[in-house]
Amino acid sequence: MTLTAPDVSSLTRSLSCWEKAEYVACAFVALACAGEYISDFTDWFTAGDELRKKRLAKRSTLLLIVSLAVELFCLVQTNSISGQLIGSLSDKATNADTKAQSALDKSGIAETKADAANKRYDDLSAKYLAAERELTELKAARLPRRLSSEQIEALRKRVAAFPEKSISVFCVNGGKEAFDFEQDFVKAFDPVGKLKEYLTSCNEITGGGVFPSPLQIEAGTERQGDADALVKALIDIGVIKAKKEMVRRPNENKTFLGLTIGPKAP
Repeated sequence: MTLTAPDVSSLTRSLSCWEKAEYVACAFVALACAGEYISDFTDWFTAGDELRKKRLAKRSTLLLIVSLAVELFCLVQTNSISGQLIGSLSDKATNADTKAQSALDKSGIAETKADAANKRYDDLSAKYLAAERELTELKAARLPRRLSSEQIEALRKRVAAFPEKSISVFCVNGGKEAFDFEQDFVKAFDPVGKLKEYLTSCNEITGGGVFPSPLQIEAGTERQGDADALVKALIDIGVIKAKKEMVRRPNENKTFLGLTIGPKAP
């Protein structure tokens, strides 16, 4: 269906409004996640009162559900409007090309219209892909951290190349999600005889302003090379994107190398 200029202008304004609404919904999703984090791991705004924590957790959960629903609805609307605009622009481009070939004296005008239509098509396609990528990243951020069988196998081969020294794996303040993630590393390290010790549950450290990092490596002076190799392996298999995501700490035991799994970053 070919849309008129007023129709295109109206749909473009509508698309912009739905995109802004989607960003607002994303902000509320982040706010809800922050509320759940505060209720579960801190005493902020609750003074440690369990009843107030439960209320905050419930309200955050409700806000999260509503925000995700609104975001999904907004995404559907933007996709629908983008599809209408893209379809209309595609029709206009086809008509312009036909007129250009049938009338040489109007070829310049037709080519100009076709270029404008193609540019508009590219802009709308870019917006659609950006929205789709944003939704994919948002979904991925809500999934628990796990190692795939391919990642476990790749990490196992890297660790097997280490000198005959052990690795310790720990889990702190992360609950079931962090514990399951820790067990994936245990599966990678244990078959090649590198695993020294690991936790059978996720320890909880409270008080003192302690906020464990999502991933942390501790290494003694003789294990710095192995620590560097482990960080590079985690980047190569896609567990982390850059070195700055991995917290490095020294250890007084010069032969110690340990990997600590903390709570997932909000």
